[in-house]
Amino acid sequence: FGKHLQNRRIPPRIITMYVEHDFSQDWTLRLQGLHSGERNKFPGSTSFWEGHLHPWFLMDVSAQGKVGSGTLILGVNNLLNTDYFTSISESAQQNNRFSKAPGATATVRYRVEY
Repeated sequence: FGKHLQNRRIPPRIITMYVEHDFSQDWTLRLQGLHSGERNKFPGSTSFWEGHLHPWFLMDVSAQGKVGSGTLILGVNNLLNTDYFTSISESAQQNNRFSKAPGATATVRYRVEY
């Protein structure tokens, strides 16, 4: 009691939100955001799992609709190409564990149900 739990046990505050719009009976557009807050319960510490977690914001967009006998899904993750470290990387505080999260990534999928 009286001591903060490390970052591997308590993540930073996370807020998610999305807006979705049906352009027609067959096509939908979705814009979503994810904000990961700051956590710095161990200022100056160099211990494992006690690193300063910096805030970041991601935005994704996707569209899906009927094409032929299936569904076409187009998307971009990390639409703003946010440059950030994952919470695990920052909290570990070890050079061999620092890895950046992926940048903007486009996806194209076609789904057929039978």
